[in-house]
Amino acid sequence: MKKTKPGIPVAPVGLTRKHLARVERERRLQRWLFICVGAVLVIVAGLIGYAFFDQQVLQPRQPVAIVGGVSISVGDFQKQVRYSRVRLTDQYWNLRQYESFLGNNPQFQAQLQQVQSQLGSSFSLGRNVLDGMIEDELIRQEAAKRGIKVAPDEIDGLIRESFNYFPNGTPTPEPSSTPRPTPTASTVPTQAASGAGQPGGQSGTPTGPTETPTLAFTPTALPTETPTAGPSPTATEIPTITPTPTPYTAPLFQRDFRDFVTRLNRLARMNEADARRLFESNLYRRKLTAVLEATPLAEGVHARQILVADEATAKDIIKKLQAGGDFVALAAQYSTDKSNKDTGGDLGFFGRNQMVPEFEKAAFDNPVGLVPQPVKTQFGWHVIEVLEKQDESMDKARQRALTEWLQKQRDDPNVVKTFEYWDQRIPSDPTFDPVQPPTAFPTSAP
Repeated sequence: MKKTKPGIPVAPVGLTRKHLARVERERRLQRWLFICVGAVLVIVAGLIGYAFFDQQVLQPRQPVAIVGGVSISVGDFQKQVRYSRVRLTDQYWNLRQYESFLGNNPQFQAQLQQVQSQLGSSFSLGRNVLDGMIEDELIRQEAAKRGIKVAPDEIDGLIRESFNYFPNGTPTPEPSSTPRPTPTASTVPTQAASGAGQPGGQSGTPTGPTETPTLAFTPTALPTETPTAGPSPTATEIPTITPTPTPYTAPLFQRDFRDFVTRLNRLARMNEADARRLFESNLYRRKLTAVLEATPLAEGVHARQILVADEATAKDIIKKLQAGGDFVALAAQYSTDKSNKDTGGDLGFFGRNQMVPEFEKAAFDNPVGLVPQPVKTQFGWHVIEVLEKQDESMDKARQRALTEWLQKQRDDPNVVKTFEYWDQRIPSDPTFDPVQPPTAFPTSAP
């Protein structure tokens, strides 16, 4: 029997050339099929990888706004939105806790509804967060121009203060400003009632609208059995529920701060540097506000009036007053406002937005004394004498100056530019559960 030479393939017995050609075609087809499937898998993997890369790397680096040449990234924006959602959720459960202690209260109910509304509107929440980040960057840039700096130890101090940790003893509270007289309902005319209480109204007991308490955006931690550091709620003037006090030492403070950062990382994806930046922004705002030039405005006016039907009579009364006439007697003789004619036309102290615009402008814009020209409103002609004025505090004037400056900067397209897709980058996590309370922050952070 002959041996075949090695390396020379021998065709199976019974296979013709036709069969061999078909087998070869099937092999090539199978090879191409494997190649195509592999290519599809590579493309799919590439698309998935790109989508992941785009979402995790590219998108977070996109700017949602540019402020003075500095970009605010999607990543930082999303962190702040998540942080705001956590703080609002904590505030909601804090209010619920007080409600359970103090019973149903319209003030609590109104604030609970407001918090739920904020959490339910992603667009509004995102807009507020973006506006706040733009303001923070504007403040930082203006502070840099003025040579204002924030040192690391100042940040440390504010963090300790926010946790109510004072290693050198609790500081003595600064005395509050002298309260200004509060007008009563019978002496302060308001624009809410039709005729009643306005200069010229016929009712002696006007009923103005009750102000809804403004919801502060600094929620506080839920009280727990274990005392935690954190300022009690003050913006809403809710009684403080004080847990049993224990010595607050440096190790406890450090533990609470670590817990704070851990929760920030878990819910808002923020690290310690992000947390410190929150406090740093707060300090920059304080420092810039403190050096702004501002002129306090009158925020309270004590005035009296004589209301008549025609301009000629009003001018005649002004002439009599300028000649030394008695305002009280002339009010009793001429005024058609039955709510105050017998009290010398005295309106008491009133603030802005409590009178019709024409009357308010005359009272606030003129100095103390008789307004030299009568003022026409829907009620008739008013002879007005400004008795006293009370100006806003310098702190409040500077806050107003900062607000006005920020608004001017934000409205300048050469300073601030926002990108239309910002509202498509608003995260919806962490979710808000109105039934199950979360673990609250151990402190009231900025």
